[in-house]
Amino acid sequence: EEEDEEEIDCHTVLEGEPCYAHVHWAWIHGIYGYPQWYLGLTPASSFEDFQAYMHEHRPELCPMPCSAGLRPSAGEACVSRAVSLDFFNAELSHNNLGGLGPDTGRAEMRYKHVGNRSGEPFDLIVTATSPFRSHRQWRNGLAEGGKYGLINMASGTSVDLTFSFEDSLSGTPVVLDAFHFSFLDIDQGNTVKERISVDGFESYALYDPTDVAVDLDGEAGAVFSSTRFGAGCDNPRDPLTLGEVTCKGRTINQKSRAVTLLFSNTSSFSATMELACEPGRRCR
Repeated sequence: EEEDEEEIDCHTVLEGEPCYAHVHWAWIHGIYGYPQWYLGLTPASSFEDFQAYMHEHRPELCPMPCSAGLRPSAGEACVSRAVSLDFFNAELSHNNLGGLGPDTGRAEMRYKHVGNRSGEPFDLIVTATSPFRSHRQWRNGLAEGGKYGLINMASGTSVDLTFSFEDSLSGTPVVLDAFHFSFLDIDQGNTVKERISVDGFESYALYDPTDVAVDLDGEAGAVFSSTRFGAGCDNPRDPLTLGEVTCKGRTINQKSRAVTLLFSNTSSFSATMELACEPGRRCR
């Protein structure tokens, strides 16, 4: 009589979870600076392989990933499908979204060297394809500390945005096999709700429990909307250390106000961001 195989719980961690910061650092920085710490791994190992390694050595911190492959042996590389986007080391080389400044020239925001593909650096370019109004234009670009991108909008407005990748040297489009992209701090004020409409993604992930409402439009797209009040003092400082914060007498979980999307085989995607006024209330 055959015995049932043991079922193993697995979970590939997402941005904001405690394990993610450790795996991401090891994958992007540690393997290059301290290769002796990661026996059996190489710079070609996948994110899941690094998570499996962390699980083996610190199971209380990191769960077993769901899609860990075999660790690469000498001459047999295991390459992750997802390309890492690194705002920590990117440079905001041009800041003129919608032509509103402070820079002049091309109406775009450019995050230089946000990642690399096959050893070649590429940039992330954000452009507005509809009229753009900002409340505090000087805040556009990078959040304080330079750990994630920031777009500041005026209440009661929306903007269509295109996010595209270009080779840092030639400026030609760069098609990525796969990448993750997160939208953080999806919350609302007394009279304004935040909405983000995105299409063309392969899948999305939310924290459980989540404060983000999801409306699938049936055409491979979705609208992610705020449901809870937020204030400036609960804004994330570091996307790798999202967690509970107490602000103005409220305790919120920053993970619950984020969504992570997986895109594949593309050089760009589009999103519409909206600060919608509540019906019958003055928008400010």
